Amino acid sequence: MRTILALLCLMSPLMAQNPWNIVTINVLGAQETEVRGINNYGEIVGFYRPSTSTCLQIPANPQVPVCTTRGFKIVNG
Repeated sequence: MRTILALLCLMSPLMAQNPWNIVTINVLGAQETEVRGINNYGEIVGFYRPSTSTCLQIPANPQVPVCTTRGFKIVNG
C-alpha cells in the first residue's frame, strides 16, 4: 500500500503536465457521437447516430438496442 501511495505522489506532477487536450466533437445533426480512434496523422474516426435514427429492441436481448449509425472521419481539424 505504501508503494502505491509513493508512486501516486511521484506521478501526480507528471499528470499535471499532461500534453493532451480534451475536445468535444459534435457531428452536425447527430444525437450521439462516439470517437473510436485517432491515427499518427491526427485523423479522427468514429460513429454517430443521426437525429432521424430510431433504435429497435431485439426481442432475444432487450438490453441491447440496434440503432442506425453512420461513420465519420475528421481530417485537418
